[in-house]
Amino acid sequence: VHGGSNIPRTPPQAMHPRVQHRDQKQHKVLEEQWTSKDESICSMNAFELRTLLAERKLCAVDVAKAFCKRSKLVGLRKLNCVTEEFYDEAVEKARELDQLPDSTWQDIDKYPLLGIPMSIKDQLFQKGAVASCGMRVFCSEESTTDGILVEMLRDAGAIPFVRSNVPQCLMLPESMNNIWGTSSNPWNLARTVGGSSGGEGGLIASFCSPLGIGTDIGGSIRIPANFCGITGFKPSPSRITMHGMAIPRLNARNGQLVIPPAAGPLARSADDCALLMSAVLRKKMFDEDPYLTPLTFDMQLYRKGLGRPLRIGYFTTDNWFQPCETAVRAVHEAVELFKKQGHEVVEFQLAPDMDGWAACAAYFGILAAEGNMHGFIQGLQGEPLHPYYRKLKAIADIPNFLRPLIRVILSTTGERRKAALFKNTRNGGLSTREFWEHCADLAVLKDRWQAKFREEKLDALVMPATALPALPHGGSVDLSLSMSYTFLFNLLQWPAGVLPVTVVQPAEARYPENAQLPENQRDEFAQKARESMVGAQGLPVGVQIACLPNHDELCLHVMKVLEKGVCWQTKPDIV
Repeated sequence: VHGGSNIPRTPPQAMHPRVQHRDQKQHKVLEEQWTSKDESICSMNAFELRTLLAERKLCAVDVAKAFCKRSKLVGLRKLNCVTEEFYDEAVEKARELDQLPDSTWQDIDKYPLLGIPMSIKDQLFQKGAVASCGMRVFCSEESTTDGILVEMLRDAGAIPFVRSNVPQCLMLPESMNNIWGTSSNPWNLARTVGGSSGGEGGLIASFCSPLGIGTDIGGSIRIPANFCGITGFKPSPSRITMHGMAIPRLNARNGQLVIPPAAGPLARSADDCALLMSAVLRKKMFDEDPYLTPLTFDMQLYRKGLGRPLRIGYFTTDNWFQPCETAVRAVHEAVELFKKQGHEVVEFQLAPDMDGWAACAAYFGILAAEGNMHGFIQGLQGEPLHPYYRKLKAIADIPNFLRPLIRVILSTTGERRKAALFKNTRNGGLSTREFWEHCADLAVLKDRWQAKFREEKLDALVMPATALPALPHGGSVDLSLSMSYTFLFNLLQWPAGVLPVTVVQPAEARYPENAQLPENQRDEFAQKARESMVGAQGLPVGVQIACLPNHDELCLHVMKVLEKGVCWQTKPDIV
């Protein structure tokens, strides 16, 4: 089943055998009716569930059954966020866990996720599942063992029960591919859940899963969190392993090591994220991956903070992509909520050598350095690129002798952002010298941000999560660069998280006209943003919190402080 009538579908003739395998699989638990008890269970976040399980006020079987039923009814049939299902297996595991003594259930430090059903991004290796990365070539063989992260989640008591959709090759802020189809946003089926961990965002926002794990190299956790009105956290890449998951390249060979990805939680509260972090930041993971910083999760720091009022910086624009009115309002509301709780908040000024123009030059220059989307094409092994990539591919293939002329034309016609992107990419790939220049620019960028942060004596930063709320399906073709606010912290390798603050009001369902924008943003991207904002009323909008590298506990603590002030209770209509 590929979802409701408003959801873009994979044509029937293109349905992959793995989809047929999923849809033909029988699940005994689905024979049971949906009940008011199920509704109550699915309304709880992971921390609440773990507390009630520890008190034995809930049994694991009832929790597993509730989320399995909802995942099928809503997560797959309405949203198409599900790739593979392990419902009966989850119920059977829950039944085993229910036999454990009360003392085991009460040991939350040792088993922080005991009895919690979890959704898993379709990239992590899981026994009996494919890790497709949205690519057909990866659908032919099931994993025979769990990857290290899934193994550690199970060690902590979690019950993986469903896998979530992703974009082909994991590199667009939407979740669509030629196998599983397109996932839709529970707040508005005409909108995307984001990507690449978008299936996770949709499942958690629609109360089909209490907790999930995704990965992030440009916002792939934080973009779905913002688009879907949930909490998402990208750890410092030095804290959590990327072992035990598929790499969407030929023979799993990826030479791009300058901007590292990070795995992390998607959830409905900061407490949920802290539970997952405490479950995986353990000796077993550090033994598996000796390149990690062997720091276990400091739950005391997360809960108590620094023992003094925080000093938080804020900014409302990165000067590359002006945020919509609601995103700006969300930052100002966050500032006021921090102040009401006794914290100091100061404006953080971005110099030209550290703003979004500098960040995007480094980000796109490094990630596109090989040229012509070579790694994607090679990794797909003959599978056609999804249509959403075709425009990017056409641009990547423009001959180099035409590029200087095109840049001049773009600059003189007001398309300065397009000209900047052309300047930092090249047909056939960059030379070693050009690539090293981008790496040097990135080193300067990291130094500037760290120095400015320390100069201001800050503990954290708050800013827009993305410039726009959830895009219409296909919107990422032209508006991926509006995610510059998340790109930044992959470049800097800082921990960063997103949480919901507000929704787009009817009067805010618009984007500034050119006269209200800086001259260098009066272009086609701005027009596309205006089109995207039509009908955006009611969509969730959050803010992003960031701290210095390895200050992950502090970052989550600041998120929890803001969460307490926001008291987010808004739910999508689909619930």
